[in-house]
Amino acid sequence: MSEQKTKANKIRELLMIGLTLILFLFYFAYLFKPQLLEWAILSHNIWLRCLGVCLAFINIGLFAWVHHALGGNFSHTVGSTIHHELVSTGPYRWVRHPMYSVLLISFISFALMFPNAVFWGGVVFFSIMIMLRIKKEEAYLLQKFGQKYLTYMNKTRRLIPFIF
Repeated sequence: MSEQKTKANKIRELLMIGLTLILFLFYFAYLFKPQLLEWAILSHNIWLRCLGVCLAFINIGLFAWVHHALGGNFSHTVGSTIHHELVSTGPYRWVRHPMYSVLLISFISFALMFPNAVFWGGVVFFSIMIMLRIKKEEAYLLQKFGQKYLTYMNKTRRLIPFIF
């Protein structure tokens, strides 16, 4: 990788970290002093809040299912272990990145429970970050597993079963 690309990647990474920290500062401000974010309050529809709570509870089960299906293949970084296998069972039968699906459902459920433009901004921001990470992961997985992963890609969706 060229020095210029490496520098650009570092700058992009620092920018994403900085934006994430700022967003979490807003989240904590809302948690401890919601009046600081009164300017961003959206409609208070009780049914949408209940939907957010239901999604959050369902998501706990989905999270456990994804972790169980992954077994020892979970990694915080884009890469693999020596014994890394392509998982295509459980939730991976339906989508290639169910852990990210669970993460997005979490952000959406919190935005529904706490109707605030900052939370919806977080949904958009983290959706973009997740899509960028998926792009890197899929390039890596194609390199590691080749045709096997390409076949898997053609049979499954990225994040939402049957849709995307």
